[in-house]
Amino acid sequence: MLSYYELGVRHFSMLLKPDRVWVASSLPPDVVRDRLRERAKEWRESALTSTARDAGILGWVVREKSDRIILRAQISGRNSFMPHFVGVVHPYASGSCVKGELRLNWFSRLLMLGWLAGVAIAPLLALVEPVPDATLGERLSMGVFMIPPLAALFVFGLWMVRHSSRPLATAIVEVLNAAACSTVSQPQGSRQSAAASP
Repeated sequence: MLSYYELGVRHFSMLLKPDRVWVASSLPPDVVRDRLRERAKEWRESALTSTARDAGILGWVVREKSDRIILRAQISGRNSFMPHFVGVVHPYASGSCVKGELRLNWFSRLLMLGWLAGVAIAPLLALVEPVPDATLGERLSMGVFMIPPLAALFVFGLWMVRHSSRPLATAIVEVLNAAACSTVSQPQGSRQSAAASP
């Protein structure tokens, strides 16, 4: 089995574009789909990997629309930056291939991108803000003074997205790898999201 998980831009790749996932299997497509469906039926904690348990995952939900498969995690609590997998399972070589994307909710993406953009351009707005009798030097000083706290807010926003989405994304890739694996094994706590590059 070969798998490939494109991490993209570190920290906030899924805010800009979905992360690509590619998993090759020696199993037929129908078998891989059946194994994904079986994962959704397993609500025992022992059926989850340590990565999934650490991410607060309780189980999995698999939905099928035409030839597409949508894999979502069931979690304890709320997470606005919870990724989900959208892809297909199709014949590949002598087996099959799971190919798709890890996506964030579009509303959460727009909200966070707008917030980050606002934080980034706030110092520039200080230069054009209509402050009576303010000189250019005073405006520049105001903009420079705003940079440190706004930079801290920007970094915090990126950290929050990564902290919220990355463990769940890794757990989703583990489920896809397990469904595509031709041998049955006990859940493992490996946090690697890619076994090899195709």
